[in-house]
Amino acid sequence: MPDHLNYKREMDVFSYDLKIKFTIDVICGRDPFSLRGTNQLRLGSLVLLRLDYNGKAHRNPDLKLVSCNHLHQYKEGYGVSWAISPPSCAFREFDDPRRTLHEFLKYCDVVEILTIR
Repeated sequence: MPDHLNYKREMDVFSYDLKIKFTIDVICGRDPFSLRGTNQLRLGSLVLLRLDYNGKAHRNPDLKLVSCNHLHQYKEGYGVSWAISPPSCAFREFDDPRRTLHEFLKYCDVVEILTIR
Protein backbone atom coordinates (compact mmCIF):
# COMPACT_ATOMS: atom_id res chain seq x y z
CA MET A 1 0.00 0.00 0.00
CA PRO A 2 1.55 3.37 -0.97
CA ASP A 3 2.47 5.77 1.84
CA HIS A 4 -0.17 8.34 0.94
CA LEU A 5 -3.10 5.92 1.25
CA ASN A 6 -5.00 5.36 4.45
CA TYR A 7 -5.00 2.10 6.36
CA LYS A 8 -8.32 0.33 5.82
CA ARG A 9 -9.68 -2.98 7.00
CA GLU A 10 -13.12 -4.51 6.67
CA MET A 11 -14.90 -6.84 9.08
CA ASP A 12 -18.02 -8.74 8.15
CA VAL A 13 -20.69 -8.96 10.84
CA PHE A 14 -24.06 -10.65 10.62
CA SER A 15 -27.54 -10.14 12.02
CA TYR A 16 -28.56 -12.44 14.87
CA ASP A 17 -30.38 -14.74 12.43
CA LEU A 18 -27.34 -14.71 10.06
CA LYS A 19 -29.52 -13.53 7.15
CA ILE A 20 -28.07 -10.02 6.76
CA LYS A 21 -24.38 -9.24 6.30
CA PHE A 22 -23.10 -5.86 7.44
CA THR A 23 -19.58 -4.50 7.05
CA ILE A 24 -17.53 -2.61 9.60
CA ASP A 25 -14.85 -0.41 8.03
CA VAL A 26 -11.85 0.65 10.07
CA ILE A 27 -10.07 3.56 8.37
CA CYS A 28 -7.23 5.57 9.86
CA GLY A 29 -3.93 7.25 9.03
CA ARG A 30 -1.03 5.39 7.52
CA ASP A 31 -1.11 2.60 10.09
CA PRO A 32 -3.66 0.86 12.33
CA PHE A 33 -2.42 2.76 15.39
CA SER A 34 -3.04 6.26 14.05
CA LEU A 35 -4.99 8.43 16.50
CA ARG A 36 -7.15 9.88 13.71
CA GLY A 37 -9.73 7.62 12.17
CA THR A 38 -13.16 6.54 11.06
CA ASN A 39 -15.17 3.48 11.98
CA GLN A 40 -18.33 2.84 10.03
CA LEU A 41 -21.14 0.33 9.76
CA ARG A 42 -22.64 -0.24 6.35
CA LEU A 43 -25.06 -2.49 4.54
CA GLY A 44 -23.60 -3.03 1.09
CA SER A 45 -22.56 0.46 0.02
CA LEU A 46 -25.10 2.22 2.29
CA VAL A 47 -23.41 3.76 5.33
CA LEU A 48 -25.67 3.46 8.37
CA LEU A 49 -23.39 4.77 11.11
CA ARG A 50 -19.98 6.46 11.00
CA LEU A 51 -17.74 7.61 13.84
CA ASP A 52 -15.04 10.15 12.93
CA TYR A 53 -12.49 10.90 15.64
CA ASN A 54 -9.46 13.16 16.13
CA GLY A 55 -9.93 14.69 12.70
CA LYS A 56 -11.56 17.85 11.43
CA ALA A 57 -14.72 19.34 12.86
CA HIS A 58 -17.86 18.67 10.80
CA ARG A 59 -20.33 21.25 9.51
CA ASN A 60 -23.91 19.95 9.27
CA PRO A 61 -26.24 21.00 6.43
CA ASP A 62 -27.77 23.61 8.79
CA LEU A 63 -24.23 25.10 9.08
CA LYS A 64 -23.82 24.14 12.76
CA LEU A 65 -20.34 22.91 13.60
CA VAL A 66 -19.76 19.62 15.44
CA SER A 67 -16.43 18.85 17.14
CA CYS A 68 -13.62 16.74 15.70
CA ASN A 69 -15.15 13.67 17.38
CA HIS A 70 -18.58 13.12 15.87
CA LEU A 71 -21.06 10.41 14.98
CA HIS A 72 -23.02 10.28 11.72
CA GLN A 73 -26.26 8.29 11.64
CA TYR A 74 -28.18 7.58 8.46
CA LYS A 75 -31.13 9.93 8.05
CA GLU A 76 -33.65 9.50 5.24
CA GLY A 77 -33.07 12.15 2.57
CA TYR A 78 -29.69 13.17 4.02
CA GLY A 79 -27.66 9.96 4.15
CA VAL A 80 -24.93 10.48 6.73
CA SER A 81 -24.40 14.19 6.10
CA TRP A 82 -25.62 15.11 9.62
CA ALA A 83 -23.45 14.47 12.67
CA ILE A 84 -23.88 14.64 16.43
CA SER A 85 -21.47 14.52 19.32
CA PRO A 86 -20.83 10.88 20.29
CA PRO A 87 -22.71 9.85 23.43
CA SER A 88 -20.32 10.02 26.37
CA CYS A 89 -21.96 6.94 27.87
CA ALA A 90 -20.81 4.90 24.85
CA PHE A 91 -17.48 6.49 23.98
CA ARG A 92 -14.73 7.55 26.35
CA GLU A 93 -11.62 9.37 25.19
CA PHE A 94 -10.41 8.87 21.64
CA ASP A 95 -6.73 8.33 22.42
CA ASP A 96 -6.70 4.55 21.87
CA PRO A 97 -7.88 3.37 18.43
CA ARG A 98 -8.38 -0.22 19.62
CA ARG A 99 -10.60 0.85 22.50
CA THR A 100 -12.46 3.26 20.21
CA LEU A 101 -13.11 0.41 17.76
CA HIS A 102 -14.26 -1.85 20.60
CA GLU A 103 -16.65 0.86 21.83
CA PHE A 104 -17.94 1.40 18.29
CA LEU A 105 -18.59 -2.33 17.85
CA LYS A 106 -20.42 -2.39 21.18
CA TYR A 107 -22.44 0.68 20.13
CA CYS A 108 -23.42 -1.22 16.95
CA ASP A 109 -24.46 -4.25 19.07
CA VAL A 110 -21.81 -6.44 17.45
CA VAL A 111 -21.51 -9.66 19.42
CA GLU A 112 -19.14 -11.72 17.26
CA ILE A 113 -16.86 -10.79 14.37
CA LEU A 114 -16.85 -13.61 11.84
CA THR A 115 -14.49 -12.40 9.12
CA ILE A 116 -11.59 -9.97 9.04
CA ARG A 117 -9.98 -9.16 5.70
